[in-house]
Amino acid sequence: MSGIADILILDQMVSLPKTEQILATLGENIKLARLRRRLSTMQASERAGISRSTLNAV
Repeated sequence: MSGIADILILDQMVSLPKTEQILATLGENIKLARLRRRLSTMQASERAGISRSTLNAV
């Protein structure tokens, strides 16, 4: 395959239930750590070197 077909295949991401659970747990742990340190999402994202929207996506 080449061209547009490759792009379409790469855009389809299959997420397994176990992976979703792990990512949800990771996101919750990040949130709890941020709250324990009394950091805003902006402060935490600046410290991590990522945008606030990226942090919120986690």
